[in-house]
Amino acid sequence: MLGSSAALVNQLACLPFSGWIKAFESVTTEDSVTIAITPQRSRRLRKVKPRNENDPLSRASDLDALYHVMSQPRTHLYTQEEPWSREYTQSWLEWHLDHRIGWEVGTFNCPLILRATDQFIGNVGLNPFLKDERIPEIEWQIDPEHWGRGYATEIGLAMLSYGFQEAEFPAIMGCALSQHVISRRVMEKIGMTHLYDKEDHGGTKSFYRIEQHEFFR
Repeated sequence: MLGSSAALVNQLACLPFSGWIKAFESVTTEDSVTIAITPQRSRRLRKVKPRNENDPLSRASDLDALYHVMSQPRTHLYTQEEPWSREYTQSWLEWHLDHRIGWEVGTFNCPLILRATDQFIGNVGLNPFLKDERIPEIEWQIDPEHWGRGYATEIGLAMLSYGFQEAEFPAIMGCALSQHVISRRVMEKIGMTHLYDKEDHGGTKSFYRIEQHEFFR
């Protein structure tokens, strides 16, 4: 089974942006470290208690961390986006907070945190894609300083596990620019199948999909 916790290691965490992901219940281990984003107890992920979303200091801290990653040109090497301005980062964060994105079981976005150091290293999530069919798109954007360490594979497996076991999505999609070989390999490694290539905003994207039953077989 691709979602087996044995396939995951214990360096990453998911930390809610000032109270995001309320639906993800935390689990406290023997050493009082909260480590769950899913009931499967992914050992690379932990969920900490939400901070006060109305606390200006909490929001400022989240803004600084998110902006540091998303403003880097290398982060957007294959995203077809420009590096985020601080103003855009703030509006993006405020929109997610104001609309309670992730407070119900289903689609979400959340930060990616190194468990050993509590360092913010990226933004990940399951985003709405084929809404009528309840099929989301998996996404990860990781600080370039932490590329090549297997983090995308492990957070990808954990998000698939959540998406299929908790949210009960029938399938999950993924896409990447066709020339982004590394992201395509990650999607294949976590069990997704290449479906087709399509021109999109001046580039060619490769689309992948995994069915719920394929994940658990």
